[in-house]
Amino acid sequence: MKKIATCLNLYVKTKAESGRDDYLTQLYRFKSEERRVKMKARVIIWAAFLGSLTFLVIGASAIAQSPIPPIPHPITSTPNCLGCHQNGPSDVPQISQNHSGRTNESCTLCHQTTKLDTPPTPVPEPTFTLPSAAPSIKFVPLDKYGCLSCHNNPDLNKTKTNGEAISLYVDASQVAQSAHRYNDCTTCHTTRPHEIPTQLTKLSLAEKCGSCHQYEGELHLQSVHGRQLTAGNPDVATCVDCHSPSGSPHDVRRVLGYDSPAYRKNIADTCSKCHGDEELMARYGILERIYESYMRSYHGRAMKLATEELKQLNKATCINCHGVHDIMSTKDPSSPVGTVANLAQTCESCHPGAGENYARGFLGHKEASLKDSPQVFFSERFFFWFTASVVAFGMFLVSMDVIRWGNGRHHRKED
Repeated sequence: MKKIATCLNLYVKTKAESGRDDYLTQLYRFKSEERRVKMKARVIIWAAFLGSLTFLVIGASAIAQSPIPPIPHPITSTPNCLGCHQNGPSDVPQISQNHSGRTNESCTLCHQTTKLDTPPTPVPEPTFTLPSAAPSIKFVPLDKYGCLSCHNNPDLNKTKTNGEAISLYVDASQVAQSAHRYNDCTTCHTTRPHEIPTQLTKLSLAEKCGSCHQYEGELHLQSVHGRQLTAGNPDVATCVDCHSPSGSPHDVRRVLGYDSPAYRKNIADTCSKCHGDEELMARYGILERIYESYMRSYHGRAMKLATEELKQLNKATCINCHGVHDIMSTKDPSSPVGTVANLAQTCESCHPGAGENYARGFLGHKEASLKDSPQVFFSERFFFWFTASVVAFGMFLVSMDVIRWGNGRHHRKED
């Protein structure tokens, strides 16, 4: 093959020198030009590849040399960074424009964290400093006086004079994830907790919370829950019933945390712990199935289908109609749902122009009945039986057609 190619090249060159531009000469020129084009393409591709590789190496070196600021405070295993750093308090640094659209999960991919998956050990100093990246930021340790060195024991009990044993166990992992994890134990229990003879009750616990959360505490004491609480009723809801997933004051969660009972998506479930208890509600003459009726409504279904993001949780839930810390009895004229006028005003906060006629047609948590709303009751029954009849008649027609088709097929086989 090589000899043939050499002879062919010599023949073509000879013809070209003699001025004869025949087919073989043109073929030789075409092949030569094709080789030059392929060589140029290879050079361009390799140049582009090496240039891109150099750019990436230089960029990576620049990124590695530019320090990414760490998160200057410990976080839990399920951080909610955007709750504070996006449209949060004015004294909290807000995320930059080039970070817009990112989720909570993406923050820890670049910014190093100090997680509180396990509680910190007691330290003798009253404060300690974060790593050198943020030397000026300090916070009070979780356990300044080493209380958890004893109270983190599940077997720690106190026996009352009547022989009843009271557990003094405090789960350190719960405290480490609570909203008060930076408050020392003595903030609530004083520096001499063993010398205080006051018995812990729901009322004393609410009063202790109100010593810091004064505005919310005053509203709670004026509410239907607070009034019953001061009267000695142990059934009513107090602070930890709504703010702690375990009902413990050491496990109070931030309201904007997805795992908080007071987060908007979880509020109906939180209220149902009491208002979904038929036995408890029967003691107070509340016979309506409040939680079930809410979850059947448009508001409840829309809230259930919504994601955890706040912008999707703008559907009405319990607190939109009944209030938050200042919940009143539905029979109280000052309640947002106590009168038709108040109910209309409450509905208009989401449905502008609803008016009192709109409010009169709202059944609330009641089922339509002959006594409360006969028009709605008969309309509901009519459409139920009408729909059932239409479906049944349609199924009858389809079954008759299937039978007719089967008989015809049988006869055709016999023929």
